[in-house]
Amino acid sequence: MKQLSAFIIALFIIFPSWADEPFIDVSGYGKIEVMPDYLQLYISLSDTKKTLAEARDSVESVFQQVLKVRSDLNISKDDIDAAHISNQPMYEWQRDSSTRKYTGEQVTRRVTITLRNLDDYGRLVHRLMEDGRIQIQNTNLRFNDLPSLQRQAAKLALLDARDKANFMATTLDNSLGAVQFIQEQGGYSPQPVMMMAQMRNAKMEDSSVGSEMLIQKQDIEQSVQVRFAITEK
Repeated sequence: MKQLSAFIIALFIIFPSWADEPFIDVSGYGKIEVMPDYLQLYISLSDTKKTLAEARDSVESVFQQVLKVRSDLNISKDDIDAAHISNQPMYEWQRDSSTRKYTGEQVTRRVTITLRNLDDYGRLVHRLMEDGRIQIQNTNLRFNDLPSLQRQAAKLALLDARDKANFMATTLDNSLGAVQFIQEQGGYSPQPVMMMAQMRNAKMEDSSVGSEMLIQKQDIEQSVQVRFAITEK
């Protein structure tokens, strides 16, 4: 018990209480707009046939189409990841007999395409969606040095908090003191601007559709909460 009391006293010595000191709590916000450096497109190639061999051959043929698109758009072979492939038997529920009926085999191959020339985004998606066996799962925008961009936004957030606190303090004839507390509130993960609904409703033979899918500048945002001591002038 004595050791615990001594430890608590030591904490008060090392971390003095600010309970009796006037302070001001403010939030700060920072944002920068920047174009992503590249994106990763996640797609799945899937088909169901009566036999596993037929399903596998169908998925292989559509994968060759994907490789043709890659070549046409000058995407590096190293920017295609297609290591994951799976299969599963498919069944159909028979209501009359309350049994499952085997209908065939489904083969799925998951592919990740890294696109470094963002101007080709619309054309890439347009070409891929021409085949119904290709499903676009997700698109993630990427930055070569995201931590550096987040620090830039965080700096703006901290400066915003300081300016806000200084304005409040001086307006009330006080001076801003030392920082007592800083807490990062988090940021925003950028996502692409996609127009998948229009793409699904458009005629795929219309080559102008792909040009509508544009990647725009993304907001990198950071928020902070800062506590400043204040003193009378």
